Amino acid sequence: MVTDIDAGAGSSTPFDFAAINGGIEFYAFDGANYGLFRSDGTAAGTIELAANVQTGTGLGVTAPPAGDFSRDFNGDGFSDILWHNDNGQVAIWELKGASQIDGGSLPINPGPSWAEIGAGDFNGDGLSDILFQNTNGQAEVWDMSGTNVIGGGAVNLNPGPSWQAKGTGDFNGDGYSDILLQNANGRTAVWEMNGSTLIGGGSVNLNAGPAWKASGRRFRRRRSLRHSPAEPG
Repeated sequence: MVTDIDAGAGSSTPFDFAAINGGIEFYAFDGANYGLFRSDGTAAGTIELAANVQTGTGLGVTAPPAGDFSRDFNGDGFSDILWHNDNGQVAIWELKGASQIDGGSLPINPGPSWAEIGAGDFNGDGLSDILFQNTNGQAEVWDMSGTNVIGGGAVNLNPGPSWQAKGTGDFNGDGYSDILLQNANGRTAVWEMNGSTLIGGGSVNLNAGPAWKASGRRFRRRRSLRHSPAEPG
């Protein structure tokens, strides 16, 4: 045994092993739900790529699904860390487990008036991109490949400073990340995106009120399991 995924006497019931890019991917019970795991054959190199996975497709796409907040900027199937300094400088640490393998400061500094809101795959290339918002309400998407800004730009609508972007997710199921916003009065809205272009969406038909704050950093389209393995003992 390389590592005890579901610690204790019970089995994690791993299944659907597939050799992918020099490692092994498989599903297993993590103690709460079934997750997607990747292993290089060592305990430190066995990590959970995505928790509570429901999928109708085979293994092999190591990048997180669109809208996942795992932040895989280099496409190696391992989550990375996005940093944002108070002065506006942005940096990415590309990680494998707890080891930094690459990354660094981005070549663009948007300045302190821009806040990093979240990450998602806005252009459909399988790599995480970055969503920013200015204090004046303007939103902007940076299409990323590792630490390189390869495209993107300002979203073609400025909702104004009373609207705050809260997170990203694939709300319309087209494979591109969208944007969740909330007004100071509690009204929420979804912008359906294609890259940095707003293509649809609008206000959600319910206002939770100003006492409720949207927490929108982990929205992901859910799909049914290919088959249901026996529950672990």
